[in-house]
Formats: sequence, C-alpha cells, structure tokens
Amino acid sequence: VYDTGEPQPNPDDIHMNRVLYTDGFEQLADTTAIAKNAFAGYRALKIEGLKDDQQHEQTFFEAKISDLGLQRGQWIKISAQAYITGRPKRMYEGNYLTCRFMRGKKSRKSRSIRLDSKPGNNPVSLWGGKDNLWGEAYYWVKVPPFLRPDDKLQIGFNSLNAKTVYLDELKVEVWE
Repeated sequence: VYDTGEPQPNPDDIHMNRVLYTDGFEQLADTTAIAKNAFAGYRALKIEGLKDDQQHEQTFFEAKISDLGLQRGQWIKISAQAYITGRPKRMYEGNYLTCRFMRGKKSRKSRSIRLDSKPGNNPVSLWGGKDNLWGEAYYWVKVPPFLRPDDKLQIGFNSLNAKTVYLDELKVEVWE
C-alpha cells in the first residue's frame, strides 16, 4: 500500500482475465540494450541514469479505455523484471513504474511503485532491495468508476535517479 497509495488485492481472491500488453524489448536496437544484462532473451531496455536534475519519463503502453474493454472494479496488474545499478541517495529520487488513467493531458488517477526497493527484497520492506541483480516488481491498480470511453490507460517509467536501470518482461494484465 505504501508505494501505490492503494490497497492491493489478495491474488488468491482474483484471477487473470487477459493480457493487455507484453514487451520483452527484443525489438530494440543493439545500442539501446545490452545482451549480457537481459533477464530473458537477448535484450533489455536500458534507461541511462540522469546526468542533471531533469526527470526522465517514458511511456511504454497507451490505449483508449473503450479499445481495452476495461470495466470499473477490475484490476490492472503491472509487472516487470528490473535491474537497478545503484541505490538513490534519497528515498524519493528513485525509479518508478507508473500507471495513469488520462483524460486529455490530465491524469485522473495515477499510481506507481519504486523499483529500487524490489529486486532482492524478500520479505518486502520499504528500505530493502539489492543492487545489480534482477527482481520482479509488480502492483495492481483498480480501474476507477469515473472513466469515459475516450480516456486512456498509460503505463510508463519515471526516473529521478542518476543510476542506470534495465527493464525486461514488462506485462500489463486485467484481473477480476
């Protein structure tokens, strides 16, 4: 709950309905990904650490609610394998996997998790995690009741960190 600001469902009480999107980043140019750092396959998305105080945002998936057939009360599960090359100096200068429900340019609902504390963190704690190893990061976001058909679901990455991150096996699923 702390990362997302939203209670998470018990996975035993819901089931996966369908997969909306997957990306193993295998189609990337060789300069974007390095084979030795892939979790699966030959490539992973490499996101260079920040060189200044700017934030880095990247959208992986975006689609209209009407095209996705989303219903209020369903859950969106966002998951990825993450490899973090170093810890942020401050807690809120991390790397985030984001989910937004957009109406035009305005976010109607936004949730995210910090990737930095997920790999190598079992049991999960806010300050846990280890550098330089792969680990799964995932969370659920409840589909809100106020969405319109032209609103969009947007899944992305946001970094406020100077450390390089690799992402692989990104998945967006509908659960109910």
